[in-house]
Amino acid sequence: MKEWVKARPIVAFFVLSYIGTWIIWVPVLLSKQGLGLASFDIPIPPPLFLIVSTITGPTLAAFLVERVVGGRDGVRALRHRVLHFRVNLGWYLLVIFGPLVILLVASLWTGVSPVTTLAQHWELIFTSFLPATALGLIVTIFEEIGWMGAALPRLQAARGPLIACIILGPLWAAWHLPSFFVAGSGGASTTGINLPLIGLQLLVLSLLAIAFRVVATWIFNATAMAVPLIMLLHSAFDQAPALFGELKIREFSGNALDFTNYAAWAVCAVIVAILTRGRLKVA
Repeated sequence: MKEWVKARPIVAFFVLSYIGTWIIWVPVLLSKQGLGLASFDIPIPPPLFLIVSTITGPTLAAFLVERVVGGRDGVRALRHRVLHFRVNLGWYLLVIFGPLVILLVASLWTGVSPVTTLAQHWELIFTSFLPATALGLIVTIFEEIGWMGAALPRLQAARGPLIACIILGPLWAAWHLPSFFVAGSGGASTTGINLPLIGLQLLVLSLLAIAFRVVATWIFNATAMAVPLIMLLHSAFDQAPALFGELKIREFSGNALDFTNYAAWAVCAVIVAILTRGRLKVA
């Protein structure tokens, strides 16, 4: 087993991440809250399964692989990336408020209603968006220890930054698959096993994931591999659409909100890739 991990550390990381995560979801998937293949209920909120499975998945996989491949030095390097907080304040402002600004600017195609509505309810940024972003760290901390702390550096070294994002994005998206079938878990909430719908949702999520990882990798590389910034960016990325959903803007809700969010991140990814000539780092 150790020799296999040493020979294929990237493959080993993803295999261990999937196994460590998905095995936690088996009971809830079988239960009435999931696919209903069994008659029992799970009296535990689905988000708790997400938190636990993130720890047993990408976090545990990251430390196991780094320990086997790099020994104490590997674990120390991972810990340094995860605890690299000493970064210019501007980067923190960018990762916290950037997703909100990106979505706000992109919303202008629907008119000025999103801007004026947010301006009228600006306090929600502090009473809803920021607290939700802070709460979301409960999950994104453990996810990004694996994705950016362990997987991305090895993928970049082996394949280059752009290819690394193209590989990591879909694998990250597919990792969420169990949550597709459990209501309230933050997944795609597919009802039953509808393969065409599942495939479409995975495709859309994968494209969004690639775009997000391109932007995240640029920030990661520009800040000497500061994983905490990506933890914050990931949480703010999740919560920005939720804030606009809370505002209940008729022209900017439902599919319009989702498609705008996807398109906005795709455009940002293309701009970053072009301006950095694919290197995804500050010149």
